Amino acid sequence: MLLLLSMILAVLPLLGIAALIWLNPALTVDNLFMSLILLTISGIFGINVLLELRDHGLPIPLLGKKREPGMVAVGAGSTYVVMPTGEAKQSGVVEHVAYYEAGIGQGNRCVVTLRDGAGPRMLVFKGDVRDQFPLGGRVTVRYRTGDEGADLLERRLA
Repeated sequence: MLLLLSMILAVLPLLGIAALIWLNPALTVDNLFMSLILLTISGIFGINVLLELRDHGLPIPLLGKKREPGMVAVGAGSTYVVMPTGEAKQSGVVEHVAYYEAGIGQGNRCVVTLRDGAGPRMLVFKGDVRDQFPLGGRVTVRYRTGDEGADLLERRLA
């Protein structure tokens, strides 16, 4: 349904441009800017159509293929795995650990920066997990992401 609605909303501004040209074929500043605005609106909905088609499994040349859960992203010596259960597994060298105390009624957070071959990755964990991440040590963590941060499920030193 969203795909059909996006297709209709992508075509309507193009019809508006055709109506502008048909009613007033002279090239005026008003017609030029109205055409640019309508082309932008049409382009936004057109990109939405392409993303919806990609989500339905159609390979789009410039957008690539949508990554499915459980696929492995491999960089130079790095591994990041998302499991179908919603858990994620990340490995890297602990570069920085920061702890933030929240106000009353909110949970404390710990921000861990892991560096691997693909670059740094920041992970936000619930609670105080500073003792689980030795600076400069190589770790492999398994965690479940949530709205307020990740729950640390397992940590292994490599």
